[in-house]
Amino acid sequence: MEREQLIEKLEQATDEQRAEMLSWLNHGRGHTVAGLDYYTDKGIPAELVEPLVSRNWSNFVAIPKGIVKVAEDVITDRPIGWFDSEDEYGPRSGGWKFLLTPQEEENGFLSDGYRSIAESRTKRLFVEGVNEDDYLHPEEEWEKYMETHRLHPKASYWSHHWENVCGGCLTVEYYLPVTPKVDQYDDNKEYTYDVKDSGVYYIVKYDGRKRTDYYCLHRLVNYQRFMDEGPLTMEAAIERAEAGIAKRTNEDGTIKRYRTIGGDETPEYYTEDGFQPVESIAKEYIKFNEEEREWKQRRLDKAFADVPDVERWVKQAKVPPMQLGQWRAERFVPMGYTDVMWGSGHWMTPWVDGVGSHTVINTIKRTLGDEEYSQSLGRGSGARHDAEYLLTYMRENNIVFGDEEE
Repeated sequence: MEREQLIEKLEQATDEQRAEMLSWLNHGRGHTVAGLDYYTDKGIPAELVEPLVSRNWSNFVAIPKGIVKVAEDVITDRPIGWFDSEDEYGPRSGGWKFLLTPQEEENGFLSDGYRSIAESRTKRLFVEGVNEDDYLHPEEEWEKYMETHRLHPKASYWSHHWENVCGGCLTVEYYLPVTPKVDQYDDNKEYTYDVKDSGVYYIVKYDGRKRTDYYCLHRLVNYQRFMDEGPLTMEAAIERAEAGIAKRTNEDGTIKRYRTIGGDETPEYYTEDGFQPVESIAKEYIKFNEEEREWKQRRLDKAFADVPDVERWVKQAKVPPMQLGQWRAERFVPMGYTDVMWGSGHWMTPWVDGVGSHTVINTIKRTLGDEEYSQSLGRGSGARHDAEYLLTYMRENNIVFGDEEE
């Protein structure tokens, strides 16, 4: 899209879309990855965003039967799982096994080919300043080498050779099995994720191998429990309001003034002279509760309509059978934190068919000709800086926002 075309499209934004665009640029939303509608609702033309849209995956693994914990392999960085040997397959089948990533499951092949799992398990250690007469039996010094060079605790001696360079250089090859990475600064503690503690069940729709839609089963169960509690009563709302007033009152009776004043789920407690009447605060709590119940019921109704027979499993708070028509129950474990997309309520978003907010901001900047870019490496801070530069550029050039608009 050319610069003049983009400006023309942006200028066609409605007042509501301009307000959404301004709010977006004021925040940057560097951690947000969203679908096409998220941006077009802000008046950003689909022709600009659509070519950027692709499937963005969180870093997670789907857990096969028998796997009790997962980790990343120390050499290949691939996901691995501990296969419990106490099963029908016998003890020889147990131990750490390579797992497929979600992308590989969908593609039907390994993303890096077989090299990623067939990579040599031997690594080299170079020790300089070794006399020719001292190199014959390095295996006897193996424990010292491991400690001095901070090798993985499961490393084992493999082979060695000596060269007359650098005052005598001893090359020691050591072997590492398929095993998790460790924290060298915490007594070599393994970075592992216990499936029982970390795994969350999702109901996933398939089209062939491709995952096309999902519901978080745990989230649906929580929604159902919330609905089963019934509407918030005035008596309970008054108790909540009184507790909120007590929390905002000092021991000497003076009022604590919090910096936040109300929000989507918190009533406005204060007036110029003190607190709102308890009944007024309680009525706001009831209003918020009604809105939350309405939203969660809509979400439940959609899931119950989409997924065959899932309603009874949600109401029983049980994991359904593996297959429900085109839908399948799967247990996902997020690997790490920063490379996982988190939704509201701190639930993992497995994938988004969309594009990152920072990418869209920089695409607009390049198209308009704004050449000032953030040097920050952080996703959040980098996007905030670039959004600020873009907003300043648009105001200075009277694009959508004039100097008077704040």
